[in-house]
Amino acid sequence: MAMRRDELLAFVEFIDRFRQMAWNEARGLGVDSAVRKSWTEEVLHDCALALTRTTAKTPANVAGYVIVSVRRRFFADRRKVQSDDRLLGTYADELRATDHGEPVKIPEPLMKLAEALAAEISEEDESLLEWKRRKLGYTQAAIWLGVKRDTVAHRTLRLTARLQKAAQGFLESLSDEEIQVIRRFVNREKRGDK
Repeated sequence: MAMRRDELLAFVEFIDRFRQMAWNEARGLGVDSAVRKSWTEEVLHDCALALTRTTAKTPANVAGYVIVSVRRRFFADRRKVQSDDRLLGTYADELRATDHGEPVKIPEPLMKLAEALAAEISEEDESLLEWKRRKLGYTQAAIWLGVKRDTVAHRTLRLTARLQKAAQGFLESLSDEEIQVIRRFVNREKRGDK
């Protein structure tokens, strides 16, 4: 397969050949028209990259493979949106929740940690983190930023490592009591206690 030999024209031909079919399937599934073109392109790029793997078997029916990929991506995105909606609902419930008539307060050490991490990131970094949280593809982020996909992937990995290091450094500066306060809060949230 020419794409496995990393021939650019093979990738272009693959995308061109299946673009309309994938777009029609996305339209039929109800992908928002404002993002349908870029969404379809990202699915096709992911398909092309998957087919270039040395362990990948070339499907007997590539068109069927693309259709199934579009459907899988659509339903995965839909599950993600539903999950995000539930998470936002939980956040809203937390804001309304009360302990003995008072709003639930985030512990001071946790607020300091959040402020320390916020000071470490730029507006572009914040966008990368939001895209990662929403599980948007690197391809879409690259298009929005006007850079290559690999550049976005590497920036995201470096940013994640930098924030983990900053958080670890911050936690090492806390007293044992402050760390216990954070642990109690996190454990309480995991259990769902109010």
